[in-house]
Amino acid sequence: MSDPEQASPAATVQQTKAKYTKLPRPPIPEQTKRELWARAAGRCQFRGCNKLLYRDEVAKEAHNGATIAHIVAYSPDGPRGDTTRSEKLEKDISNLMLTCKTHGDHIDTLELVERYPEALLLEFKRDHEERVRNATAAVDSDKTTILIVQGAVSGKRVEVEPEQARKAIKPRWPANDGETLIDLNDLAIGEGRAAYWEVATEKIKAEAKQLLRRPAGQQPPQHLSIFALAPIPLLVLLGAEVNRVDVDLFQKHRGKSADTWCWDEGEPDADDDLKVFVPAELPGEIEDAAIIVSMTSIVDRKAVASAIGHPHHAFEIKARKPGPTFLKYRSQLTSFSNELYTILTTIRDDFRRVKRLHLILACPAPIAVEVGRSLIEKADPEAHVYEYLSPSYRRVLTINPKEGN
Repeated sequence: MSDPEQASPAATVQQTKAKYTKLPRPPIPEQTKRELWARAAGRCQFRGCNKLLYRDEVAKEAHNGATIAHIVAYSPDGPRGDTTRSEKLEKDISNLMLTCKTHGDHIDTLELVERYPEALLLEFKRDHEERVRNATAAVDSDKTTILIVQGAVSGKRVEVEPEQARKAIKPRWPANDGETLIDLNDLAIGEGRAAYWEVATEKIKAEAKQLLRRPAGQQPPQHLSIFALAPIPLLVLLGAEVNRVDVDLFQKHRGKSADTWCWDEGEPDADDDLKVFVPAELPGEIEDAAIIVSMTSIVDRKAVASAIGHPHHAFEIKARKPGPTFLKYRSQLTSFSNELYTILTTIRDDFRRVKRLHLILACPAPIAVEVGRSLIEKADPEAHVYEYLSPSYRRVLTINPKEGN
């Protein structure tokens, strides 16, 4: 005969469940409910959920999808219940969690008590409410709108994980509930066809315009955090479309443990430097200038000459050690911006006969966006952007088109 004191945890739960009679739920004061909703910012406090509880995300209509769960059950026989503490804590906000109905059921199920003990649920609640306090305490200058741009590269679908983006923007905080997404993955035609670039260009222009021109009564974004994975020419175009807004640019870093969008906190060394090459000849009657970026790989000058097809000045910004992991530090992006500014200023001031820029870029995504952001519509020539289709380059789109060119 088995010893009752040696009964398994599962058997103990079953015995407790057998004798548990759920008592009527004690009314929670309206003021406590309002404060709990405020502390949770209207989102599920169960770790990893964060579901918006006052609006149906599918129908986009107002909807109360919340339940209020007790950490220590209001009945002594309930989940994590206690003969003295249950009554004492039944209306105490420190013992209440705002959750979606699914996770409220998890908390209120006796069989899951061991998986969700009191200490863990208190941790869920504390962490969620701390995030809300930090986010709502942020001044406007600390807030940012997360812009995700994703599109197939070489026929392979790519996606940006929003949760990784939210981690990378710290110490800034999201200015709104969600992220703005420009998704090019599902365009019906591929990069190899001219129509692809026309359709993708129109989509980026239209959605960037919609983002920056909010409806009456809504403030447009003051700051963007851009997370982009898409063909390089489209990212140059994106940069040109958002060049009037302050931005932070982020790079996808692929590591041994986990991918991340956070910039490396270390300092660059000599291998992370850039080298700049400028034309050997003095400005003359030549009307074309190439700006070449060799970072992820080396751009073949002969292939560039073949693609342009006529005489041109060639400027190049080259990584000291090119490769797919070259861009690791935010300061490298700043260094690139400074070098590009110098080149563009030189062309504006000293190469005034240039009517066409040719952008040939083997570079990470944020560098491409920065190139587009650096172009000034009224000051710079029109810019032709090239895509690499082995073994040659092909012009696929034009930024700042000018009549007669």
